[in-house]
Amino acid sequence: MQLPVIAIVLLFYVDNSFAQNCGANQGNHYLLKTPKDIKKDSLKTITLAYFQFHAVRSLNMIVCPSNNTAVTISSLVSFYMEHNLPVRVWSGEDYLPEMPKRGLFGPPITYRDDTNDSFRRPLKLKLEPLADKTGIILSDFNTPCALNVLRWSAASENNYFKTNNFWLLMTKDITDLKALEDEDIFLPPDSEVKVLVQEVNLTYSLLDVYKVAAFKPLKHNFISRNFSHVEDMCKALRKYGSVISLREDLEGIIFNTGLVINFPDMFTDIEDLSLRHIDTMAKVTNRLVVDMARKLNLRFNTYQTDNYGWR
Repeated sequence: MQLPVIAIVLLFYVDNSFAQNCGANQGNHYLLKTPKDIKKDSLKTITLAYFQFHAVRSLNMIVCPSNNTAVTISSLVSFYMEHNLPVRVWSGEDYLPEMPKRGLFGPPITYRDDTNDSFRRPLKLKLEPLADKTGIILSDFNTPCALNVLRWSAASENNYFKTNNFWLLMTKDITDLKALEDEDIFLPPDSEVKVLVQEVNLTYSLLDVYKVAAFKPLKHNFISRNFSHVEDMCKALRKYGSVISLREDLEGIIFNTGLVINFPDMFTDIEDLSLRHIDTMAKVTNRLVVDMARKLNLRFNTYQTDNYGWR
């Protein structure tokens, strides 16, 4: 009789864990609670559930020392580690001694430092590209230190706002969203950036934020308002769905593109299929690009080139 009893206990424990933490995006599992048992979830529980919902495998915690104490950081790290979420802690004030140099190949250095701003300096922060989903959490993002972290992460040579990087920016004032209007903080349409606003009486609001282009204004959508329980947030996230499907209007922005023509002497027109063996790849991909531009509402300035190398 001992084995069946143990199995029943384990099943109850697993179901309880799934109900409390979104079930890792699996269905609707809720526990029956009496009014006496109902209480608001803590900030730690809310953030953990958010990352579990997105099946995040590891977490990068970026802290600005002026905003966090060693006790607070240690408590958060211990909490996440106890729930099988590995954590790496970065300091937002761990600066490089000088600006990095551009490599022989690769994108230019776009991060702009400021000698008059002691916080606007290059960082040692380096998020490695991983195949698994990674979480990044940043508290009180409307501070000089945190804004510098965002500028550094948005620079094209770093490009830390990727599809599999799940950013969670935290604040206690929703008006802090205005700070993200900074042109040097580009949150691309394929990024996963959410803002968690901690309001009075342990209630929260969760917003989805992005920009169509660096020079475009910030766009934000409420995923959930004034919630205080994990279940409410998870239900709202499931209803909100994939962010990519909600960002298919790029508002007519213009991209510069190159079209490689290997046989210019024999090439007639990109739409001419009479000589299909001449620059076949250019002709095939051009049609795909035209369809993509129509679907995403964007335009191209196309330049003819004779190779696939850097200009």
